[in-house]
Amino acid sequence: MLSVARGVVGTVAHGHHFTTDLLYDFIEKDIEYQQVAIIAREDTLKSRADVVRRFLRSYLDSVRFYKTQKELAIRETMKRLRTADRGIAEFDYNQRARAMPDDGKPSIKGMQLALDDIAKDNPKAKNLTVAQLIDLSFLP
Repeated sequence: MLSVARGVVGTVAHGHHFTTDLLYDFIEKDIEYQQVAIIAREDTLKSRADVVRRFLRSYLDSVRFYKTQKELAIRETMKRLRTADRGIAEFDYNQRARAMPDDGKPSIKGMQLALDDIAKDNPKAKNLTVAQLIDLSFLP
């Protein structure tokens, strides 16, 4: 959404009027950017580790289902967006399918890019490293 607010990306829904004109496609330009993130508090990771693991397993199952059931995903997208325009739903599907990693692992380069951007406005972020922000031990 930050990219949309800055005018970098032009895929925005305004009521029922949609545009699928990308002003800049990070994936096409081979720029790693963390497009999807699952965030949890550290105390939750410790006290509810089993729930976190089950959630991530289910999340990855849903990503795989979404990517392998394109027709169903497009129909559901049309329903959720309340549109009969299949082109918009296909565009949405293609963007999401490209952005969601199959293995659930974050893009280290992409996270660093985001962290560097955040650090411009938040001095606390300057003291953080990507390694401090991720824990891959919960992935199946």
